[in-house]
Amino acid sequence: MKRVECITCQGYGLHPDTETGGRDGHTCSTCDGEGTVPIYCPLCQTGEAMLHTVVQHSAYGYGPSDPQFAQGLESRHLETKAQRAAVEKAGGILFDSYLAAEEFADAEQYPDGYEGMTPIAPGAFARTKIDGLKVYIPKRLGH
Repeated sequence: MKRVECITCQGYGLHPDTETGGRDGHTCSTCDGEGTVPIYCPLCQTGEAMLHTVVQHSAYGYGPSDPQFAQGLESRHLETKAQRAAVEKAGGILFDSYLAAEEFADAEQYPDGYEGMTPIAPGAFARTKIDGLKVYIPKRLGH
């Protein structure tokens, strides 16, 4: 099972001392002194990374729609294997972290050199929906 650094003790295994900014010598109760905590993924029910995808922005996808967000994007966590399969079948992209999905969405909406405020993602949206929002299909190179 994959593990990540404990955010409570920052990997030290000792409880933080809020008064001194150091460690108080007591074992961290979040990680039981190990300095790391397991990642649990409800999708695969293992310690593998949780999966995310990119969908149409909720300001447009949920009514009433704001037309400024017609080409806007946001990330969504995939909660089931069926959602993962649906995204793959639709031509969407899977990401192993929320941050990766968000960075991709930002780069698509606001490409280098674009200085506008309205998102302009160049891809299309599938009929397939995650959390009621259409899955984003990026424009492929050469198409």
